[in-house]
Amino acid sequence: MKLVFALFFIASFAFASDKAEEKHEEKHDDHGHYERIRVQQSLRSTLIPKVLSEEMEAAFRKENPEKETIPRSFLKVETFFEKNAGDVLEKNYEIIAPLGGGTVDMSEFLEDGVGSFTLKIKVTTENNEPVENLKIYSISQAKSRKIDGEKWGDGCFKAFDITSRFKKDMTKGFVFYTKDQRYLSVLAGTLLFVSQDRKGIALAGMTFLDDRFKHLTCFPQAKSE
Repeated sequence: MKLVFALFFIASFAFASDKAEEKHEEKHDDHGHYERIRVQQSLRSTLIPKVLSEEMEAAFRKENPEKETIPRSFLKVETFFEKNAGDVLEKNYEIIAPLGGGTVDMSEFLEDGVGSFTLKIKVTTENNEPVENLKIYSISQAKSRKIDGEKWGDGCFKAFDITSRFKKDMTKGFVFYTKDQRYLSVLAGTLLFVSQDRKGIALAGMTFLDDRFKHLTCFPQAKSE
């Protein structure tokens, strides 16, 4: 069955604004040396499967029938890109996004070449507390293709529950390889973080893209292109 998608604006889980902006600064802490990149919410709205949003709302209403409205809030997401093999990263980077997430254009810091990097993600409440009942969904925007006879990319607008795998590896991180832009065929799209309890539904979304290789993804082209 074909998945139906809906656009949600900021009041009901959207991540869109009039301007995308990146600011760089340096950070030293117990985790090492990172250059911080502050990203704002981009022009690209996050696509959320309608069936998923309806499922979340139905589950909340079932457990909280006395509540007429569903309280909504946002989660905090910290994203780390760490150097690994090769010289594809000049340094380690920490992506600082607003509450609710943002968009990371990897062309801003990922160099051309063959190598790998490690991606780590930390999700907390807006008060920096651990998130209970966290679920993670991957919404693919990577076109399916063949690399060395193997299938890469989950296709356009495909949603998957990756909670178990993500929680298993989130501490040590995920290694991605840049040869033939393999990283993009895995990362292109949105990681959707959802927490639900009696207080309401909290959500954040981090979208990953690389403007150098739009032909490998399903992201809409800008009107000027």
